[in-house]
Amino acid sequence: MTSILKNPILGQFNQGALFTCAKAERYPHCEVSGIVLTARCDIEQDKFNVLNYAPVVRLVDWLAADGYDICVSRASADFMGRVSKALKSVELPESLLHSQSLSSILETVIRDPDASKTIRKTEPAFVELVRIGGLLSKYSTGTARSNPDFHEHLGGLVRSVIKELMNHKLSGYYYLPAIDASSKQEGYVALLREVTYPHRASAPSEAQ
Repeated sequence: MTSILKNPILGQFNQGALFTCAKAERYPHCEVSGIVLTARCDIEQDKFNVLNYAPVVRLVDWLAADGYDICVSRASADFMGRVSKALKSVELPESLLHSQSLSSILETVIRDPDASKTIRKTEPAFVELVRIGGLLSKYSTGTARSNPDFHEHLGGLVRSVIKELMNHKLSGYYYLPAIDASSKQEGYVALLREVTYPHRASAPSEAQ
């Protein structure tokens, strides 16, 4: 993607050129640019009815929307794996979670005065899982902005996702260090899963 970005010609669109005032569904209050994807030959021969473009947003905004969802999803999957392992360690089936919460299992099974020493020793692990479960429940129904402690608790996972993004290993997204030769290297993300198709009549008339 980086190699095909071009300095646009005022009043013209070229494949790979960037323009301002684009739109992205999940970024209504953010600065959004667009990368023209319509085939060069169609543009040059004036044969296109729609202009295909991929929205481009700032990395910081991406981390508060799509990036946030990816991190929460991965954290939730890891959490369920840990819960499954913890339940197996005390010989309890995962299906028990259909009728009881992790908190109730902690109180009625792990902290049962008649429980074996082996089961009682798992109490710290279950306490930690209850804590993590509470955080993920809050994160899954909120946003990065409504959960300012998100980076504090999932910082390692956030860094891992950013690394994947910057190494172009995160499907559906493409990292761009900058979108303008004169702009700061603050990082941008092309939303390849949200290619937009406005009719040429409504397409911007000037490139950035």
